[in-house]
Amino acid sequence: MAVTNPPRPDKGTGLVPDGTALQAGKLPNHRPDNMWAGPSGGGDCAICEAPLEREEMEYELEYVRTGPDRGVDTYHVHIRCFSARISKV
Repeated sequence: MAVTNPPRPDKGTGLVPDGTALQAGKLPNHRPDNMWAGPSGGGDCAICEAPLEREEMEYELEYVRTGPDRGVDTYHVHIRCFSARISKV
């Protein structure tokens, strides 16, 4: 089985390739119900899968699930990745 590297933000533009996380079903296909910005505690970006450096500014996105599987899904993302993604939603 071939292993592929996750898309990384382009060093020149800082943007992640279009639609990768959305097409892969990693994020809901609508705007978040809530979002916050602040320094990262670490982990990986839910969009490009690159590390979120400690103290790097990030967005925390919250999506509310309805129906029989109710709950809240939370994602941490680079600000630049979210900016590139939200223009597509």
